[in-house]
Amino acid sequence: MAPAGGAPVAAKPFRLHGYFRDGAVLQQGQPLNVRGFAPAGTRVTVTLLGGQVPTPSQLLAAVAVANAAGQWMAALGTLNPALAASGPYSLQAATAGGDVATAQNLLVGQVYLVSAALFCRTASDFVVLTS
Repeated sequence: MAPAGGAPVAAKPFRLHGYFRDGAVLQQGQPLNVRGFAPAGTRVTVTLLGGQVPTPSQLLAAVAVANAAGQWMAALGTLNPALAASGPYSLQAATAGGDVATAQNLLVGQVYLVSAALFCRTASDFVVLTS
């Protein structure tokens, strides 16, 4: 489908959303909804892996399909409270075509967003605390 200017819309490249990057902290005891981008209709398998390489164990897995806007979301379920303040884990999203996106060294714990709105002028004034 072409926009009003006549140029075709480019397909979104396959990748994880920016929230899911190396060194991220995942909120324990909460549903893990992994998001990303891919060409419309692409089937994506998402897996949370734990343990030591070369034999990591699969903790959670789900499948998603990219919508017409090129966005997908895989609901992996709730992170086990037994994973409290633990890690590192890795998150892998893969397509049948062989594309793979990975976020490594993920930790699980309590995530707090603290702000003082009266004193914050820019995004860099916000602090994220984890335990």
